[in-house]
Amino acid sequence: MFVSTVTNATLLTKKKALQFLETCPNSALGFSIDAATRETYKAIRRVDAFDVVCKNILEYSQLRKAYPKTYLKLQHNINTLNVHEVVEMVRFAKKAEADVVEFNATVGYKTEILVNEGNWRMFAEAEEAAKIEAKKIGQEILFLTPLSLHYGRAAAAEAAAL
Repeated sequence: MFVSTVTNATLLTKKKALQFLETCPNSALGFSIDAATRETYKAIRRVDAFDVVCKNILEYSQLRKAYPKTYLKLQHNINTLNVHEVVEMVRFAKKAEADVVEFNATVGYKTEILVNEGNWRMFAEAEEAAKIEAKKIGQEILFLTPLSLHYGRAAAAEAAAL
């Protein structure tokens, strides 16, 4: 049986990680982080657990090497609070030996931090920078949605028409 789940890694101690791996040796474990720095993590998650999360992810990465049918992915929802950290997110994924790092534009009710008509360019630029870094260091990367959420399509169409 293949098991896939996502965690924020705050409670994934070495003991719990080993228990998971022994119980589910054919698995995919995703880590939802949304930050590359302690300050941003605290701003988004409202808890000061970034160092614990990174430690737990790196430890899990080493432990899973004894289980060849495991898959590790890092996941990030991107908004104005963390868009400037995407390149560092890619670098951490490489350090953690993640099979893939996934990015998705944040959606929801806190509209002041979301991509919009006025800020989409910084999201598009961040996506391009992340792709360049991923290629440079050999890290698999996946954008579940374009970070700009296609806001630039209208501007591109207007420019092409000129």
